[in-house]
Amino acid sequence: MHRPNLPIVVLVTATDRPHLHRARTIPSLLRQLRTADAVVAVDDSVDSSEAIRINFGSAKIEGLSIIRNSRTKGAAGAWNTGLDFIRARFGEVWVAILDDDDEWAADHLRACESGSAADVGAVISGIVTYLDDMPASIPMHDKFPPGAFLSHNPGWQGSNTFVRLSFLEKAGCFDERLACTHDRDLAIRLLNLSGFDYVRTRVETVRYHISDGEPAYTRRLNPVKLEGLRSFWVKHRQRMTIADKAAFFAHADAMFGFSQEQITHDNGSQD
Repeated sequence: MHRPNLPIVVLVTATDRPHLHRARTIPSLLRQLRTADAVVAVDDSVDSSEAIRINFGSAKIEGLSIIRNSRTKGAAGAWNTGLDFIRARFGEVWVAILDDDDEWAADHLRACESGSAADVGAVISGIVTYLDDMPASIPMHDKFPPGAFLSHNPGWQGSNTFVRLSFLEKAGCFDERLACTHDRDLAIRLLNLSGFDYVRTRVETVRYHISDGEPAYTRRLNPVKLEGLRSFWVKHRQRMTIADKAAFFAHADAMFGFSQEQITHDNGSQD
């Protein structure tokens, strides 16, 4: 199979949890069997900028750049800041995203690169979710079920995103107006692009953590999650079939503890 000669640039969001950078993020980068051509760490912290620069700067990470988030505070603004920097510095590349509370296995980048091809826009690896250190695999499909992202996330998170920069840009990058659900929203927009296709690695190389007492948008009754579900509903409800809407509200209630009435209350739409 022909493999395009594109660099791999890792995009890391670095927030106010330097203990996780030392325990997860930096070891994930250093253990890769296929070393990234560059690493861009976007400092999105409030108080930990010095610690971030010390931790990442002393780790001897090849091709490292540390920049400050210049856009909206939060993951979407940090990612978009990093994408702007990557486009200006490197041009077209494969972008591999790593959230600073997640981990990569040593063969993550190698597995993603092995799936890359001239007609592929993204390579999506398998995930194991760790909820308070208890592991559970997210089922891997050859192709995500049509419309699945409208109701829930079937397995495309930030840290298993390996995608061409040009397709991210065509999709509009990350929506900084959303409080969360950024991965679902991006997947919907990418999958609706003409000429976009993706493959699965079929190996679980990402550990997605929900633990350590850290604030998590995926925990029940989180007000930020409610805000994100409301904005996601407003943005995508016109795409949803009746079945999609029922599944969306059922999932929001079962997983996060929010009813249809709570989600639709502020925007006045009960569609």
